[in-house]
Amino acid sequence: MENEKLNIFTEGDKLTILKGDAPVQYPEFGQSFKFEGTLQMINEILSKSIQSRISCDYILSINKPKRQMNLVARPGYPDSQHYSGQLRFSKIFEEFGINTGLSRTTHELADFIKMNRSYFETKDKAMHLVKVLKSFKAIVNKDVESNDDNRGNKKILMDQAVDSNIPDAFKVNIPIFEYHVKELIEIEIYIDSTDLSCQLISPEARDYVNDVSDNLIDAEVAVIKERFPDLRVIEVY
Repeated sequence: MENEKLNIFTEGDKLTILKGDAPVQYPEFGQSFKFEGTLQMINEILSKSIQSRISCDYILSINKPKRQMNLVARPGYPDSQHYSGQLRFSKIFEEFGINTGLSRTTHELADFIKMNRSYFETKDKAMHLVKVLKSFKAIVNKDVESNDDNRGNKKILMDQAVDSNIPDAFKVNIPIFEYHVKELIEIEIYIDSTDLSCQLISPEARDYVNDVSDNLIDAEVAVIKERFPDLRVIEVY
């Protein structure tokens, strides 16, 4: 027919021509996609999806150094689905910047502690630390000036003043991992004597992350293996 209606659609190199009243066709879902979530998400996805597929349609990979589990559905197919479950640090732990190399001035750290004093053992201890940090630079400069002998010992004097004026450590009660209980951890304040910038370090927090993260992943994997014994599980580094 000369007046027959034609609808022409292109998708990459594919050309589709629809004649007359043929219904419009939409491209098939054929692209791989990825979801990211918590560590527990993997178990939830398997519980909801594996009823309609056999276990060999999935591969679970464990990456302990990255504190991560990755599930791939229909591996090797264009419409494969990737789910990444991450054991994440809590928001407040990241904001403290513990063991990250984050540098602050003493005034910046004092302001941060003041706004987060509820995480300290007591608010009085937090405010005492705020007071010390606010006056820290002035006290150090005064100590150095009063003892400087103009014979090249300024750095030694600065180091001594830093060591004598800053508290050894303080404690906060915060969750280290997202959706987990709070932990009382000790934090040290490292002061760079060259510019009086400060960083927060905590061997306790580092030990906790190293010890607990593997245990949490192992526990989650154990539950998954028990529920889905035919699932292919591999560990990567």
